[in-house]
Amino acid sequence: MRASATAGIEFFGKAMRYSEIEQYGEQYRLLRLGDCDFEFDVTEVLFELGTPKHLDIVKDALSEIFLGTTATRFRIAVHPPVSRVFRSMSRSGQDEETIRENVAFESALMNDEIVAEDSRRIVSDLRQDQDPRTTPAPGMDSLLVSEVRGQARLRLQGVTSGIPDALPEIISSTEALIAVVRETMSHNALDGYQLSIGLYPSYTKYTVTRDAEWILSQTRGETEEGDVVYFAAHFLEISGVSRVDDVRVRLYGSGVNRELQETLNSIFPERVAVLNPISIVDLETDQFDSDFQFESFVICLGAAL
Repeated sequence: MRASATAGIEFFGKAMRYSEIEQYGEQYRLLRLGDCDFEFDVTEVLFELGTPKHLDIVKDALSEIFLGTTATRFRIAVHPPVSRVFRSMSRSGQDEETIRENVAFESALMNDEIVAEDSRRIVSDLRQDQDPRTTPAPGMDSLLVSEVRGQARLRLQGVTSGIPDALPEIISSTEALIAVVRETMSHNALDGYQLSIGLYPSYTKYTVTRDAEWILSQTRGETEEGDVVYFAAHFLEISGVSRVDDVRVRLYGSGVNRELQETLNSIFPERVAVLNPISIVDLETDQFDSDFQFESFVICLGAAL
């Protein structure tokens, strides 16, 4: 068995975070982890403006960072609202062409913007949990559908073109998160419900899983502490998961702080913690400063898994 390496990249605001993980069987080894701050809003450049000068700066930065890389896959995780996700259903055994046509029809019903086929990703290997509130009807499979709007795909291909043989695979931040949730739960021998809360300057993301399998996600623009606490409880209710289910709460993203963690802990006693993705890779944490925020790298690490 040969080892293979995958690079994970995410852009948010002025920051780019990146990782590279080597996998050998079920073992992971971290080869690269870091971030890069630009003098401009890199997400705005990539997903809206497309300014050639700034795109060249991002391209040069990526080429330098991944100089000499052994990665054979490059996965870029995209945050909302550029990436949108929804759950779809298909009949078990249905052919891929029919699934793609049905999902495209659903997308057109929900959104004003028509999404190109190559900007849509359908993940059909979601293992089904056994909770009757969330399990599909017999003979049906759940699908996680993610879509990237606008010119994002072409621009992301452009900024990675300086890396030899790099053909970026674009995924949603939801898919990257689920990869981390699965691996951390497996590594720590955990099961049951988990509410993962992504905290960022412009949005908050709520995702509920059972036994590491995705149930539902929701993105909201409210970021104040009181709003986060309220919508965390509300989201569990609309997901069919009440607080009596002993759901764990895990926080990630660049906006995690102790005050919010303590407030949430008063609602979910002894069940709130920071989601630390570094536990799943072969790495001694003393290589980093004691205040290094591993939780802010959840998405880029998940993209590399």
